[in-house]
Parts: sequence; structure tokens; C-alpha cells
Amino acid sequence: GINAEYGKQWYQRRVRGVLNYYTNYYYKSNLRDVVEYKKQISLVSKMLFLLLSAVLLTVHSFYVPLIAPVEYTRGQTIEIKSSEVESVHTELPFSYRNLNYCLPKKEVNYAENLGEVLHGSRIVNTAYQVGVMTPTPCSDVCTVNLDAKQVNTFIDLIEKEYDVHLILDNLPVARKYSSPDGKVSLFHRGHKVGQVYKNSVYLYNNFNFKIKYHVGSEVGKYRVTGFEVASNSHSGSESCLQDGGPLMLIKDTPATVSFSYSVVWEEGTIAWASRWDTYLTSATNSQIHWFSIINSLIIVLFLSGLLGHDHGAGSKARHRRV
Repeated sequence: GINAEYGKQWYQRRVRGVLNYYTNYYYKSNLRDVVEYKKQISLVSKMLFLLLSAVLLTVHSFYVPLIAPVEYTRGQTIEIKSSEVESVHTELPFSYRNLNYCLPKKEVNYAENLGEVLHGSRIVNTAYQVGVMTPTPCSDVCTVNLDAKQVNTFIDLIEKEYDVHLILDNLPVARKYSSPDGKVSLFHRGHKVGQVYKNSVYLYNNFNFKIKYHVGSEVGKYRVTGFEVASNSHSGSESCLQDGGPLMLIKDTPATVSFSYSVVWEEGTIAWASRWDTYLTSATNSQIHWFSIINSLIIVLFLSGLLGHDHGAGSKARHRRV
């Protein structure tokens, strides 16, 4: 991305400056030590640049500012993708495909950016597809027969408040909720796997997507400016029929789950360039964000200290030889 390229150029300039300084200072002393030190500087600088890229790009971001928007035509098909299933209460994420959700007929892996690779996330396609400016009434996707072990896995994810992270046009899905005083609408990135209510565990299996759009630069072109979801739990053979109560999971008890979804399009009031403002002002997933940054900074400090120690030991050795 643009930010990664700019950071790379900046780092290269800084490294060249450091190398020139040490080359001029030590050239008359010991050329062999200078060459070896340049190799150390080059290696560590590459490691530091990778860590810097991880901080700038990986913290659950799928969009780098200044990239040109993608414009879609009416009826064009867009895939809803998924990155991972994670919780702020644990550092153990799951791949979307490792859970018993509906899977597409043809599974595809996407390489979004370097940050996703460094973070360990893998973008995959899902069974949900949308047509641009084409509303989709509630449609059944598939029916999954869960055995006792799979039911227990879902129960564990729900109790630990795991979120499923879906992506449309590099924009993560958000769940809308109100502030404690009810005056402000906030957004939580991702949708919950389920809900615990009065010591009972319920699985969300019906997803109502709302896609907000903005008219593009040409007539008949549209840009995605918002991606929201409202999740529900419905029992019964077809979740669209809503012919039963919520879908309750019981530990060590097999269950049959029908997954469904719907899509509505709504013209948004914000421009494409401001579509991330919603997430920045409603940052409820900051725990993972700060954990990633602190973890990267600790590694940077460790490598910097290691480099300084090696340089100090080399200087003492040169002085003793002199």
C-alpha cells in the first residue's frame, strides 16, 4: 500500500544515513568491522521495517487511505469475505473455515496486504454474495448438522464473546448499538457468534445486512460507504420462516442449524473518503489494537538493545587492538 511504500522509503533513507556515518567514522580503523556492521544494520533494519508495517497495517485494518475507490455497476456481484473469528477476552483467533458455518462451493484465499500476512489473518470467501443495488429477501444458505463436539465449540465461542469479522469492499462489517444514555449510535466491528441470556446460550443464524452506498463519479456507478449487520437467532427447519423461538444450544447435545441472510441497500449520507470515520469514533475493539502495538514495540526495543550491545562490544574490541 501507499503507507507501506512511504515507510519503506523513509526507512531506507535513515538506514543509508546511519551506514554512511559509521563508514566515514570507522573506515580508517578497520574496514572489515565496518562491512560486518553494515550487514548487521541492514538485517536489523529489515526486521524493524516489518514490525513497523505490522503496526501501521495489521491492526485489523483492511483499507489504506488514499487508495482509489472501487466503483460497481448495478447487478454486479460482490463477495462477502471473512478474516477471522476473535475475542477481546483471549488472544486465540479462529479461521472462519474452522467453524461450522456455511462454506462456498469453491473456496478462495485472498492476499489483501502485507499487514494481514504479518498479523496471521487469512482472508477467505464465504457463502454470502450480494448484487449491487439488488435487494435480497431472506434466503436460506444451508443447513448444518452439528454433533456434540461442534455444539460445545460454538458454546465456548459464545461464552467468550467471539466476533465474526466479515468484509465487503475492504470494509469490515459493523453491528450498531446505542450508547448507555441512548443518545448516540455506536458501532462494534464484527458480529457476535451468539448470546448468553439467563444462563442459556443462543446461536445467531440469521444475518440481515445493510449496505450503504454513494453515487460514483459516473452515472450508474456506485461506491460502498457502509456495511452493517443485525444478527438474529431462529430455530426451526428454515430460519427465514421464524416458525420457532430462538435457537438454543445445549452442551453435549447435537443440533441442526439453518443459516440464512438478507441484504438491503440504502443511500448513505457520508462520502466514500469518510466511510472509516464510523469505526474510528466507535473504537470498541481497542484492547486487541493496543496489545498488538505494545507487543511490536517491545520487540523493537529488544532488537535495538541487542544491536547496541553488539556495537559496544565491537568498539571495546577495536580499542583493545589499538
